[in-house]
Amino acid sequence: MYKGYPICLEEDDGTVSVLRLKLEPLDKIRLHEEVIPEAFRKICKAICEEKVLQDPIFVDEQSKVILDGMHRAAALLMLQSGDCKNLFWDETEKHYTYSQCENCSGKFKNLEYILCCSLDYVNSKAVTLKKWYRGVDFPFETAIELLKTRYAMREQTGKNASLLKEDAFAVLTDGKRYVSLSAGFDTTLDKYMSLRDVESLIRENGGHIMYCADEEAYSLLEQKKFSFLMITPTITREDVQTFSKPGLPEKGEVFPPKSTRHRLAARPLKINIPLRLLEKGEYQFKQEQLKVFLRRKRKLTVTGRLEQYLEKHKILFGEPAELKEPLETPYLWICEFPLEFYEIKYDVDQFTEAVSADLIQKGMELAYSALIRETNRLLLIISGVKDEIKTEERLMSLMVSHFPGYKMKNLFGHRKNGSPVWMIPMEDCTPSRAYFERNERLLRKLVRTHNAVQSGRGGFQQALTSAYTDIMVTHSSQELLLLFAFHVLDSAPRCKVFEYLHEDIDDHQKVFSGIETLRKKGLLSLHDGEIELTENGKEVITGALAATGELTSLLRELSTDKFTGFLRKIDSNVTHVIKPDGRKDEFHIGSIMESLIFTDMGWRKVADVLDRVAEEFENVDFVSSDELTSFVQRYLEEEHPLSNVPSRYDYFINSRDHIFSRGARVTSLSRNQIEQDIDEFIPECLEMSASQKSQLSNMIYEGVRLLTIPLVKELYEKEQIVFEKHLLHEIEKFLVDQAVPILGKIRDSPSQAVIAYVKETLKKADTHIEISEDLLQRMDSEFIRYYLSAMDELTESVSVGLGKVPFFSVFGRLSQLALVVGEPEATPLYFELDNLRQFLSHMRSVFRRATSLLDQWRSSYALEEKAILKGHKKAWESHLRDVKGLIGRCEKALP
Repeated sequence: MYKGYPICLEEDDGTVSVLRLKLEPLDKIRLHEEVIPEAFRKICKAICEEKVLQDPIFVDEQSKVILDGMHRAAALLMLQSGDCKNLFWDETEKHYTYSQCENCSGKFKNLEYILCCSLDYVNSKAVTLKKWYRGVDFPFETAIELLKTRYAMREQTGKNASLLKEDAFAVLTDGKRYVSLSAGFDTTLDKYMSLRDVESLIRENGGHIMYCADEEAYSLLEQKKFSFLMITPTITREDVQTFSKPGLPEKGEVFPPKSTRHRLAARPLKINIPLRLLEKGEYQFKQEQLKVFLRRKRKLTVTGRLEQYLEKHKILFGEPAELKEPLETPYLWICEFPLEFYEIKYDVDQFTEAVSADLIQKGMELAYSALIRETNRLLLIISGVKDEIKTEERLMSLMVSHFPGYKMKNLFGHRKNGSPVWMIPMEDCTPSRAYFERNERLLRKLVRTHNAVQSGRGGFQQALTSAYTDIMVTHSSQELLLLFAFHVLDSAPRCKVFEYLHEDIDDHQKVFSGIETLRKKGLLSLHDGEIELTENGKEVITGALAATGELTSLLRELSTDKFTGFLRKIDSNVTHVIKPDGRKDEFHIGSIMESLIFTDMGWRKVADVLDRVAEEFENVDFVSSDELTSFVQRYLEEEHPLSNVPSRYDYFINSRDHIFSRGARVTSLSRNQIEQDIDEFIPECLEMSASQKSQLSNMIYEGVRLLTIPLVKELYEKEQIVFEKHLLHEIEKFLVDQAVPILGKIRDSPSQAVIAYVKETLKKADTHIEISEDLLQRMDSEFIRYYLSAMDELTESVSVGLGKVPFFSVFGRLSQLALVVGEPEATPLYFELDNLRQFLSHMRSVFRRATSLLDQWRSSYALEEKAILKGHKKAWESHLRDVKGLIGRCEKALP
């Protein structure tokens, strides 16, 4: 079974640590700290909106205790339970502060896994346990007076006084005096509970507390960032494991927030795994899905400080298309904006375009850019930097011109002369190993060829040139894999080689020993910590690849692997799509593979689909992406109708990157914005449920996205489009009226006009139900068509009569109305009746019966046709009489 994606680290003393990215069940992980409510709400909202988990949490491989990422894990647990909406309920105003909660019915209840970076907590040197000290902005002497009546105090002198005694739970110091606080405790957890009480007392009296890393605390105190420092008790690794609990712990069961600080050797960032990959499924299959997802990623390692992270290695994961191969001297540039994401997204895009153009003129390149939603921070990776000071000045000049009047925050501190640091150097990147990359397929063929030659069967040895045969027989497949890795990576440290080959050799010790063996054979050499092929090594791997090519050519005519042939014909990865104007555009056949593997189809069916693609386009050199998508979709609907397959394969497109609205300022298109606009299109006399509003806003969002993005890309050759607010408003109105046509017909109409429309619609329903009855008597299955027309008109009329916006389809309306009329507080808007309860009860009975008969019809009629019609004729006759009676009662109830 796949053990997880490894991050291999080798320290200067030769110590090697391996961290692994993998999925773990949510119910197995254990929290050892409580969460900070405000940060907890913010991350719940961010995950809900983005539908991705940006960074993994860190866990102990054995106990599953979370070492870092408590808020992310708690957020997923809360989203899974559906209780997250309680975080946003404003009891005073009686509404949700986050509008998505209004209609949420537990859309994340299928979450089962979380992305983890696992390590050996007990034995690994890749993690050290540190502490958070408290920096307190409150008069030192006042704090002493406040606390001395509650706790035993002891004043100490000298630097060693900062070491906590056995019975002390905190030491307060202003840098000159040291005062310890003591009480009776049984456990470390008890000490931290008392520490929390001290923090609360200081806050209640107007003080402010900031959390700071223990190694930075005294420096910050000297800089007068706060009045005094509160030194916290030591926590051991055993404490962390002892005071941990699965699920969401109650207050007091685990340590308070910011008790432990685990310093890690490396921190993977910005993986952005979709929540759909964390949903329920067989464990081994979910790990395979993760493997496919991570194969597409490329890693960039940042050394030096990045944001709040102090780890030596910060590893950014990005899409291959996003992260270009950096040139020499790559640098990371970051700033933090004082504005919200939606307010700055468009302007940031304009800024990055200007940066890219400016850098090119100076021989540099913008290799990567990302605006991080949660922190409003912009990350730029720039390669080819020759003078970092001048480059900083150029970027700041552009920043001032694009964002006048705003003060940006730098995250890398200041130089000795007081000037801010905006850029820090980076290391080079590790290439991705995407499934359909040319190198990946070469590697697979190399292994298959070696196995075939080594087996001695089928005359393969005789078929190859003798020199090639000698290479294949002399060297093991592991040796050829290692040589191939250096052939691809050029010179590289051994950890990088292990990461590249981990799917084939999943033990770093085997890789390291294999490299040493090849060095002794003279096929590899070591220079400045990097290992590379010698001339003999190059000769061996070149010969092995030539043998692979020769054997492939010999077997090509005999091959039944149509899909491999198709890939070869269309030039592996790209340029097999041609646009109407003759321009070539990149389209990765692997996107089909990736989309399908994220479904419940299974590998055999996926292989079948890919072979059918190859057969269909066997005699063409180019195929449009729309043709390819349409063909795959039709084939899936015919052959695998129950598979959970997305309707298009470009679902990674994010509308916020493409579509903007210009009102008072340019903002990104969002569902929240659309949902607010919808209220303008709903007649005042009708009420729309939160669920309907959410679904309708999604329809409009997807409608605008699917209509706009192809238009922008095909007609204007742009990456973005900006709607004027009034134009977007008209598009929204058009889509609302398409989804619920009656809204356009009665909007701005007086009550009498609405009632007249309802009466007219009920008459149509009555006519259609009479035709349906006649056809049923003749055993004509066409009766169902007229019945559905009648129910469509009846349910629409009843919805308006009850003062509700009709649901989008008759089937949805039946379910909706059966619930609405069953509610005790249901009050009609236009129906006037003496016995309301009886009327609503009759209506509910008819609609529930309709739902039952239609479900039966849809599931059985296609198989048994007239036999079913005959067997259930009496039930349908009775139901049609009830429907006709209900139509009559509704007509009489209207004024």
